[in-house]
Amino acid sequence: MTVAACWHLIVPAVTVPTQGLDDRSVSSGVQRMIGLVSALKSFAESQYLLRELVRVSVGTSHMERTVETLGYRIARD
Repeated sequence: MTVAACWHLIVPAVTVPTQGLDDRSVSSGVQRMIGLVSALKSFAESQYLLRELVRVSVGTSHMERTVETLGYRIARD
């Protein structure tokens, strides 16, 4: 059995809900990860990386809103 196969057995995937989301719906750590991967890759590729590397499933719309919010915060500071 490969390491990847074992990882899927040990660490269950987490799905971020897609309705009624606000800034508190996702931890600041997940928000940072979304911002980092989205700055480097497309939203589709970012979704794949988050799901495979940290077992967090985030919808495209939520990723876009999170990145937009992060951009506003950066511009404000």
